[in-house]
Amino acid sequence: MLVCISATNATSMSSLNNYLGSEQCQSCHEKQFQAWQGSHHDMAMRHAKPDAVLADFNNAELEFNSKQNSFFKKDEQYWVNIEGPDGQFHDYQIKYTFGYQPLQQYMVEFDDGRVQLIPFAWDSRAKADGGQRWFHLYPQFTQKHQEFFWTNTGQNWNYMCAYCHSTNVKKNFDLKSNRG
Repeated sequence: MLVCISATNATSMSSLNNYLGSEQCQSCHEKQFQAWQGSHHDMAMRHAKPDAVLADFNNAELEFNSKQNSFFKKDEQYWVNIEGPDGQFHDYQIKYTFGYQPLQQYMVEFDDGRVQLIPFAWDSRAKADGGQRWFHLYPQFTQKHQEFFWTNTGQNWNYMCAYCHSTNVKKNFDLKSNRG
């Protein structure tokens, strides 16, 4: 890859900034595309649609800290009812999946542009292996003042995850204002 990049002129280098999507790679890199398709990298982050969501959102419930958390579908979308930063329970629409196996995490998007990972993940292993269940990722971080409380920077995709786990991403995240 270094040889190709170092031999490239400035005009074609700037075209690398114009992301075309993974399908555009296929015509020139068929073998690599086939190996990538369906891999963990391919499945790493996707829009929350039926072909991407592995978890039980059929009115599933999980009790955590003596509080009931719900995972459900509404209008062909995936939702959770979990405790927010104000201590009250709210419905949050799942926008993205993150990961594939052995667990899958789920992300919501706030009005200010922050994309946050919810505190619960789905164990996508077979039931016989202890999987097919919801669990809390960070049971020690349940207070809103803690960095890894789910609405804080420790679980903020824009700040913590985007650069390494996405292609052609522009974070537009300002740490001081905690806004995306």
